[in-house]
Amino acid sequence: MNLYRWFLKCASWPKVIVLLVASNVIYFIMIRVTIPNVSNMAEGMKVFDLMPLGYDVDYAMKLLEALGEEGRNIYLLQQIPLDLVYPGLLGLSGAFLIARMTRNHNKMSLALFIPLIAATFDYLENMLVAYMLVRYPDVNALTIKSSSFFTMGKSLITTIFFLFVILYLVAALIISIKHKLKGEENTDIGDMNGKEIFTSREEENSN
Repeated sequence: MNLYRWFLKCASWPKVIVLLVASNVIYFIMIRVTIPNVSNMAEGMKVFDLMPLGYDVDYAMKLLEALGEEGRNIYLLQQIPLDLVYPGLLGLSGAFLIARMTRNHNKMSLALFIPLIAATFDYLENMLVAYMLVRYPDVNALTIKSSSFFTMGKSLITTIFFLFVILYLVAALIISIKHKLKGEENTDIGDMNGKEIFTSREEENSN
């Protein structure tokens, strides 16, 4: 059984809820505790994780220097460990969510790979950030540019994931309302044919 079919088979709302709650708990701790701690050590400079548009070599070196040895240790030993758990939780919850929502439309369910790719980029970013924290000041430009690339990629792909979910749910809600107005029953978004969501407008126009 390949990864795609495994997600389709194992997807369930309880799994989605548990993983989403867990990922949001970790996210809350990072946003409210560890990231502010790191930023404070660098006199308020933004940490790498919160720069969706990336960063250049000059900024990265200034941040690493401003952190000092203590700040780099806090980043490495407090923030990075949490950020090694978070991408996996978000990636799995996102993949299960999409698999559950689109289970009757195979082509659209391929979107379950979007959060998994985002998680992969996040892990690669974390690996390079950890390397920079350990190796400073011996950090070359290629490492920084690679880290910035994965930071931007992570941010972009995560945004695409959330947009997909929001647009799908909005479209599904519209279809559900139309069904109810016609006196039809619709019990579960996941039971709705994904193709119907995006062809309903065409059928409406033809009538």
